[in-house]
Amino acid sequence: MEQLQTRDHDYFLVRGDAQVREKHTVFARYSFADQRNGNFPSTPGGIGGPSTFRENLVRSQSLMANVTSIGGASFVNQAFFQYSRKSFTNTPLSFEPNLELPNLADFGKHIGPADFYREERFQWSNTASRVFSGHELKVGAVVDHIRNDLLWSLTIPGLAIFTPESFFGLPPFGRPVPVFFAVGIVRGQPLPTRDPNRLFPNRIYEENARTKYNHQIYEFFVQDQWKRQQLTLTYGFRYYLETVADFGITTDKNNIQPRVGLAYGFANGKGVIRAGAGVFVGPHMWSRLVNQLTCVGGGADIIALFDAPRASFFSSASTPCVTANVIPGPFTSGPAFQRFVQQNQFPTGPLAYNAFTNLVRDMVNPYAVQWSMQVQYELPGGMSAGIGYLGVRGLKVPSSGIQLNAQRVGTTPYGKVLYQPKSPLVGIVHLSFPGVDSSYHGGFLTVAKRMSHNISFNLNYTFSKTLDYPTGYTFRDLFQDPQNARLDWGLSNQHVGQRLVVSVLGEGPRRWWLTREFKLGVIATVQSPRYVSIFTGFDVNGDLEWGPDRVGAIGRNTYRGDRFAQVDVRLSRRVAVTERVVVEPLIEFFNLFNRVNVTEVNTVYGAAEFVGPVPRRFRDGVRGAVPSFGEPAVTGPARQVQVALRITF
Repeated sequence: MEQLQTRDHDYFLVRGDAQVREKHTVFARYSFADQRNGNFPSTPGGIGGPSTFRENLVRSQSLMANVTSIGGASFVNQAFFQYSRKSFTNTPLSFEPNLELPNLADFGKHIGPADFYREERFQWSNTASRVFSGHELKVGAVVDHIRNDLLWSLTIPGLAIFTPESFFGLPPFGRPVPVFFAVGIVRGQPLPTRDPNRLFPNRIYEENARTKYNHQIYEFFVQDQWKRQQLTLTYGFRYYLETVADFGITTDKNNIQPRVGLAYGFANGKGVIRAGAGVFVGPHMWSRLVNQLTCVGGGADIIALFDAPRASFFSSASTPCVTANVIPGPFTSGPAFQRFVQQNQFPTGPLAYNAFTNLVRDMVNPYAVQWSMQVQYELPGGMSAGIGYLGVRGLKVPSSGIQLNAQRVGTTPYGKVLYQPKSPLVGIVHLSFPGVDSSYHGGFLTVAKRMSHNISFNLNYTFSKTLDYPTGYTFRDLFQDPQNARLDWGLSNQHVGQRLVVSVLGEGPRRWWLTREFKLGVIATVQSPRYVSIFTGFDVNGDLEWGPDRVGAIGRNTYRGDRFAQVDVRLSRRVAVTERVVVEPLIEFFNLFNRVNVTEVNTVYGAAEFVGPVPRRFRDGVRGAVPSFGEPAVTGPARQVQVALRITF
């Protein structure tokens, strides 16, 4: 079913510069942006129906000021202040329960996106620089105070999970019926009556879906740059501290980041060798932390229901709102779901509590170790060429993808471990821990030509490999086996083996009126396919997880998708109306040749084991147990034409 998507935006900016006495310069800027997106998709992978769409309003305004002071010939100080206020309203078009066929289709109010978010940020920073004896020393500090207001309904409107057979009423079901049904409830409160025309059944539920929290970021750095003849050496360290007091986890104070870089010129300045290495600490992934205080969060009290000895290792922060499910299965979930939809009755029990986020107390900041080397050389004719290598090792990345409420009961004939819940008091209980690693190794080649003879170009080629564990941001990005995480180490969702980007800019000859002041820009992009997993579409191993189960014993991200190729073109011409007024009409073509780039493939196989040859790549002719397997799920934008007029005066 086709829906018209709209995107309107307004942008306003005012800036000013002033010289205050001889040694002080002041810069100030105020900006306001307003963007309105109609029928905005809310589900990943393009599997959501129109009922999952949202009306999305994004509004941002910021005020910043910078003061630069010169203290003699060798000292400069920069002081900076910023206040920003951003809001994100994401109103659902439907308040019906989220109906999900894992990795295949999604309907109703999707549980993922937040309904409202507002952030206020106050930032102060100061950097002092001094030059002496071939050194340039910089010392600086940054302080951020951030206030957040979040409204996140999540599972309060209901969540029903189907298998392909149960959704279409195929044997043995006979009619559409969910195999899992859950809904957000507030503990200690009477069960309300569902209102199909509202997001929340009453004010109490709305208040429990709102989370307000503040946090601060403190940064300090020291850097020295030393130059001697052809050698430039830059070294220093940065310290990062981020407070997390509201979430029952310890503040990570071990965030010292040493860094070093060098550049060495050779061949009389025609060549340069660059190398560097360092540690880069990232901020907490707040979407993961905030989950702890929402209706899909958990805490030590939930862990204690089935594993009391380990409860002390988890955050004690929690919320009265929890996601509760009836006993899984069509004979229990079906009637409860029917009463919820047709009679507006919340399920009464027996209910099990789910906790999709359970933060461990020792939740440290993620960080990466990065190292690189590059050689660049100038060639005759204004050209240059370079070759280099970049390596990145991501460490302590948070994940929420291991089911704790599972105990081993056997294996399948093809070696997959089978589980059953440890306790009927809880359902899905995810371990949220900083234990996901990633690895990137990439070589790159660059060739460039400066503008001469009316043409310039840049060529960038990358050959790389990215490996990681799943991060748990969607139900399919979870660990398949809750007691053997190593089975999920494989190609990353972001892995792109080869990528080539060529950009060319040409100017029309000035000696002819017909071509004078014309500019033509072309960007061509080609990249190799991404890899995805082949999913069953239902829970095979009995751990209550419906998303991550793969067919047979096949590994993660083994199915090759479609390659990507696109050409974009821009044509413009400057026309001088007067000495001060210049008009520049332009036309842009995106995806000039209207190529169909398949960016997502339906990889729900529909069976626990392969019934024929193992599928390896998109359009290899191998079919699955369901007809939709191997079909395109999402494609890139078709050809787009944009016309604009720029006036300079």
